[in-house]
Amino acid sequence: MVVEYSTDPELTVGTPRTMIEGSFAGGNGWDFDVAPDGRFLMLRSRDQTVPRRIELVTGWFAELERLVPTSE
Repeated sequence: MVVEYSTDPELTVGTPRTMIEGSFAGGNGWDFDVAPDGRFLMLRSRDQTVPRRIELVTGWFAELERLVPTSE
């Protein structure tokens, strides 16, 4: 949401309106960031019906050492 306002001569606040519409990807409750120059940075979500997938790989270093042994 965005709203126009003025503080001179007194505080007046306009009617809130939608600034950006769409579905955006986010994590931990954050779906945007603000760049140092003031631009809003967002990742637009893909198809919302497809769940996101995260692959967690454990033990990769031992597998790497097995496949590519180091010479000492």
